[in-house]
Amino acid sequence: MFAGMFKRGSSKTPQSNQQQVQAPVTPVRQPSQQQQQQPLQATKSPEEQRKEDLAAARDQQLPLIASQLYQSLRAGANQQAEQYLLTSKEALALRDSVMQAATAKVEANIDSDGTATAEEKADAKKYAKENVEKARIVEQSLKKLSLDTVSGVVDIANRQMLQDKAKEGYDSVAPKMKTALEKQKAEAQKQAIKTGQSAMESKLSELTTQIKTGLAQRIKADASFLNGSIDVQDTGKSEVEQRHALNDTLVADSVIDTLYTNKLFDPIKLAVVMKLGYERGFFSTTSDETKAFVKKLATAANDQARADIDSQLDTDTNTSGKSELGKKYYGMLAKVQAQSLSKGSVNTVVENKAIEIAKQVLPEAGTKGALKTAAQSSAYEVARANSGDAEKIAAAAKKGAQIKAIELLKAKQTEAVAAARAITKGKKDDKGVTVAPADTVKQGEMAQGVKDQVKTDEIGKKSIKQAIESDTLNGGFAKVGKVIDLAVPNVGDSSSFDFELKIPVDQTGSVYVLFGLAAEAEREQADGGKTDLTVNAQITFGAGFQTWGLDANFRAGLFMESQAKDSVGVMKLLSYGMYREMRNIAPRAAEFFWGEGGKSGMSKTDESELWAAMVEQTHMKEGNYVDVGLMTKLQGDINAGVAKMGGELGYKRLHHYDQETIEDRVKDHNTAKGIASPVGKTGFGDNTDIDKLGEKASALGFKANKHVWEAGATAEVKLGGTSVGFGLEGSLAFVNGRLRNLEISAKGSIPFAYGEDVSEWAKIASKWVTPIVGGAKNVAGLLQSKMRTDQEGVKKGIGGALDTGSDIMFTLPQFDSVGKGLVEKIQGDETINDTVRGWLTGNPTTSATEQVNKILLSSTLDLSLGFEKEWKKDGTPKEWEIALEAAETKTFEIDAEIVKVSVEKSKSLGKLGFGTNEQGELEFKGAFLGFET
Repeated sequence: MFAGMFKRGSSKTPQSNQQQVQAPVTPVRQPSQQQQQQPLQATKSPEEQRKEDLAAARDQQLPLIASQLYQSLRAGANQQAEQYLLTSKEALALRDSVMQAATAKVEANIDSDGTATAEEKADAKKYAKENVEKARIVEQSLKKLSLDTVSGVVDIANRQMLQDKAKEGYDSVAPKMKTALEKQKAEAQKQAIKTGQSAMESKLSELTTQIKTGLAQRIKADASFLNGSIDVQDTGKSEVEQRHALNDTLVADSVIDTLYTNKLFDPIKLAVVMKLGYERGFFSTTSDETKAFVKKLATAANDQARADIDSQLDTDTNTSGKSELGKKYYGMLAKVQAQSLSKGSVNTVVENKAIEIAKQVLPEAGTKGALKTAAQSSAYEVARANSGDAEKIAAAAKKGAQIKAIELLKAKQTEAVAAARAITKGKKDDKGVTVAPADTVKQGEMAQGVKDQVKTDEIGKKSIKQAIESDTLNGGFAKVGKVIDLAVPNVGDSSSFDFELKIPVDQTGSVYVLFGLAAEAEREQADGGKTDLTVNAQITFGAGFQTWGLDANFRAGLFMESQAKDSVGVMKLLSYGMYREMRNIAPRAAEFFWGEGGKSGMSKTDESELWAAMVEQTHMKEGNYVDVGLMTKLQGDINAGVAKMGGELGYKRLHHYDQETIEDRVKDHNTAKGIASPVGKTGFGDNTDIDKLGEKASALGFKANKHVWEAGATAEVKLGGTSVGFGLEGSLAFVNGRLRNLEISAKGSIPFAYGEDVSEWAKIASKWVTPIVGGAKNVAGLLQSKMRTDQEGVKKGIGGALDTGSDIMFTLPQFDSVGKGLVEKIQGDETINDTVRGWLTGNPTTSATEQVNKILLSSTLDLSLGFEKEWKKDGTPKEWEIALEAAETKTFEIDAEIVKVSVEKSKSLGKLGFGTNEQGELEFKGAFLGFET
């Protein structure tokens, strides 16, 4: 009942955080009623009896009080010792030592597992310390040390001391008769407990200091003194068993394979390829040694490919049937193609070497094993906590493998690049000093490997095939030929385009500078059923003036004209003429644009001349030609109101190239230089001496050999409300100083122009008759193409269909209003020259400026009478012809003062001629809608 007298905490306690002990005390047993009723042996005074009663209670309670105080002393000392061992800095070394020893014993448990692999055990060991902490092994070991230490210090003698102190408390209470016995007993017990408690607290403080000092000295002497007594039991075994059980579920082999390839092998291989100098960008900083190495491999590839091409030209199905020139030409193209194709062979050899080096520094089995181990270790951290979360486990595995891959890449890439560098530049030591030169033996092996790979890849055969299929002989300019076929699809058709830019140089606009661009194409029927297509183009610059109806100008510029059987031929011959002209002016530029840049192994001159010889053989035979050179023209027009008149005079200074001219020039050149040509080698096409292409280039660098004089006059007058045009043209052509061609023609035109009033007969002739007949001509032309199985029949058919469509539109009544509206969109001032008008009419007047339409959309019926005479190169007469011809012409013209654009398309409707043939025999010739008679 007085257990509450034991208190926790006292001002006498030496430590503020000292846990005070409250020892329970069993109440003193009181005499029973029976004992009280026993008769007294002797009579005692009340005071004596009170003392005896208090002493009896004391003797009964003291052992119990002393025992409880002693237990409190031990508990308090143990608590203080435990706290010291577990939290104080002085005991940190002991705690660390116990943790290390416990961890080592747990790792030993893991190592003792007979089923786990070394990698599995290593992963389990990562968590050995965690297992020690989880099992509270350090805490338990230190608590046992605390208990053992307290047991040795707080001995049984302390119990007796506490009992004596408690007795002193009992004895300090004097008997008081006025106080009830039970109450005084309680007061005496309380005083005994208080005195014992005070003694216990004082002793606890003393013993705690003793224990801590002893432990501190012991730890300082040897912090590992406890290691031998640590018992970890089987801690760690479950960890390695779990790791072993989860092993096959942590990462898939496919993940490791992908990482190995994408994150390690391929990057290292690419780094080696780059170090070997291949596949670098244009602006790479490749060293001179590496450039020399790359050139060595490329040279080996090109040499082998060229040798293979030369040996296969006679047997390859694509070239075996071609002439010597053809084989040489396609061999040249094939060698150029081989330069590109052989890069693949070089790349294969370089890549194979890179693979070899990468495998040496990055063994597949060992590297994948390292990646897998890293993946499993990373994934186990997730799997040990939640083995069912497959997504997180896979992500952790991949991350672990990637980190390992990055680590390996840093180390192994440097090693691999050094191995590549040893081949191209030599070895360096750790200080960057070259200690060994480039490995020329391995360079030679790779060069030979390139040659073998070129053979394996059949670069020679593939190059020949590509050279035939992608022959550039008919590329480039030939694409323009598609437009020409649409413009002049049938025999007797012609089409022209004229662009003129006038730039005034003064405020009045009377003086101007002139830029002109013009082109014309015409398809004609030649002797022997052959079709000739002639195309010319001119670019001119000039100056002129205009005043009071007079417009005169002078211009000069470049002129080109070619004739061949089809559009491909004429465009290629124009290219040929430009090449020859450019070679006369700037040979290097000509070789740059028309050669192969020396890529075939031939000289640049030989390459370009070989191309030119193939053009001759393919497109220049059968009288075809090309002219290229300078032209000048003086032109003037007068508008007198009732009539318009114009005239022009032109001169062309040209280089004329045809089979006859080329053969003559080469022969004269060789004779002058004493060069003996092989039999049959005339210098043209297939008969070109391919061993002396440079001499041919020199032979054809002659001065202008063709001179053409041209003159023409036109007039337009109104007859019955309709403007009818008349024209007269003539030309003389001299080749090598001899007259070769004379042409004179007179033409009359009956136009029907939208926006203008015309007479009824002109409407019938121009609006209805000519378009309908023109459409019939297109149909006839399409039938002719089918009959002749023309390879370009499709393009010509499309051109004819388009032309027929435009003819039909001219006949539609609705097109009248469209045409009138169109021509009225642009109108301009036009001054009539009254002086000239007075000459024509005899009535001099002063006219006001009139408004005229500046857009012309018309269809005309043309009748012409022409005379043509030709001479041979020695001056003897050749054939001549007088012909009457009818044609339909459609014109679209815009005159916007500064800019003038004109497009004209004409097709022959019928022809009647009389003259001589090549044998000098008289004959009549006729044609209707393209059909010759």
